[in-house]
Amino acid sequence: METLYLLVNMRLKLLKDDVLVGGTWSDNLTLDIKVYGGGTPVSLPATLSYTSTILERNATETIEGNTYTNVIKVHMYALETVNSQNTIIESEYWFAKDIGLIKEITTSSTDNITKVSYLTSYELN
Repeated sequence: METLYLLVNMRLKLLKDDVLVGGTWSDNLTLDIKVYGGGTPVSLPATLSYTSTILERNATETIEGNTYTNVIKVHMYALETVNSQNTIIESEYWFAKDIGLIKEITTSSTDNITKVSYLTSYELN
């Protein structure tokens, strides 16, 4: 069985912390996707168009017993097109001041399964 590797290079702006609640930002990106495996790498034409909205600011959230303050919640709606096939991705990102991303909730039209990830530990220096 052959092993495939996927390399995606992009710059996606997940948070604009100077945007007020209800404010949005958007972008259209051309992605550099290369699939490696067994032979010559294959490049796939791809784009990502997204709009992000600030849902909440200064929230307090508890995740797995850890309480985070000054949390900003962001909703992102994205349309990804790879090799002429469209996928809709909806995500919510929670950022805590001076810590970073503490929770991510994502659903993709590819499988319609909601995936949740959250920060399990951190150390401030």
